[in-house]
Amino acid sequence: MAQSLAYKRRMRGLTIVQTMLILLVVGIAGSLLVNYIIDKRCEAEPSREICANRQ
Repeated sequence: MAQSLAYKRRMRGLTIVQTMLILLVVGIAGSLLVNYIIDKRCEAEPSREICANRQ
């Protein structure tokens, strides 16, 4: 019984690899979302400075 409690206590969090994978997925999704938002704003106002180099 004591061994299983120690094992459960040790296995509670995420590993560094799992954390890195989560951050990678969030980063990719975030960059896609930002690009989508910028593209939509450039459709609405193409004269913006940020839109000049996005052709």
